[in-house]
Amino acid sequence: MNDIVFEVLKMPRTYPEFPIPSVSAIIIKGKKILLVKRKNEPGKGLWSIPGGVIKPGEDIISALKRECLEETNLICEPICLFDVFQLIIKDEQGIKYHYIIFDFLVEAEGEAKAGSDAEAVQWFDIGEVLNAKLTRTTRKIIEEVLKIWKEEEKIICKQRPPLILFEIELSS
Repeated sequence: MNDIVFEVLKMPRTYPEFPIPSVSAIIIKGKKILLVKRKNEPGKGLWSIPGGVIKPGEDIISALKRECLEETNLICEPICLFDVFQLIIKDEQGIKYHYIIFDFLVEAEGEAKAGSDAEAVQWFDIGEVLNAKLTRTTRKIIEEVLKIWKEEEKIICKQRPPLILFEIELSS
């Protein structure tokens, strides 16, 4: 198991050997949704749902809270797991990016401001957000959010976040 963790630690984000597990925080207040302008690839300069990579040994909820704070300066608490998406970007050399993204609906407190991986943060009207220059994954997630929003004018989650987390340590 330690060999696997070591390999993941040194695995590059471009042309990875395995999909990279990631989290994102869907933050909605009233009729607005918070997005970050990406500072790095993939999607540099485009608007995205805040989030990032789960570090080896980090549980999924801790990663969600850390990424939310790092990118938006907000303290986030998960309400539910909204969906799981996959981002695969290929080029002539092969699979350039491959992320598995756990998208959580979260409650957030604090004043939003751009952090380490974000050029900017901005609240968008939920009815106008699809007019922004969005990453492809963000567009898909928001389209799913809007399907529910149009019916309910709020987001209703089907699943709870994983509240019981455990680790299994294998020893030789």
